Amino acid sequence: MVVGPWTMTQYAQFLNPARNNDGGDDDDDELPTGKQFVLSQVKELEERLAKQEQTSEELSVRKEKLEDEVSGLRQDVEGLELHLQKSEQEKQTKDNQIRTLNEEMARQDENISKLQKDKKQMDQTIKQTQDALAAEEDKVNHMTKLKQKLEQNIDEVSIAFSLPVYFKPRTLF
Repeated sequence: MVVGPWTMTQYAQFLNPARNNDGGDDDDDELPTGKQFVLSQVKELEERLAKQEQTSEELSVRKEKLEDEVSGLRQDVEGLELHLQKSEQEKQTKDNQIRTLNEEMARQDENISKLQKDKKQMDQTIKQTQDALAAEEDKVNHMTKLKQKLEQNIDEVSIAFSLPVYFKPRTLF
């Protein structure tokens, strides 16, 4: 049975250093004295304490390193969160710009559609005007030919009757 850091036998030896391990002989050479036993226990405890202190020191150093690493990682995370926030704001700004540009493109498309419709109407009007002009030119050409024939007839009649030419139509063109 273990009592604290000592076994029951060690504890019994501590309490009764004169007694040996097998319980009968009073041989002082084989049994450690109480003082020796205590000193060996103290030495053993000091060694354990030194090991524990060394382990504690190592753990403290490791803890400090880990805390520094955690602090660095927290700063990295904060930096990344800030960068993410800026990126989201930039994305939102770009989305708004895209939406505005899409709306402008839709307006421009409407304007282009209206202008194309107007152009088509103007083309039709120009064609109608050109057709009407061509018809009028044909009429003018026909009238010019008639005028020339009439002038020629007047000249022929004047010559045939040898009359002075009193009537000569004015030229319009």
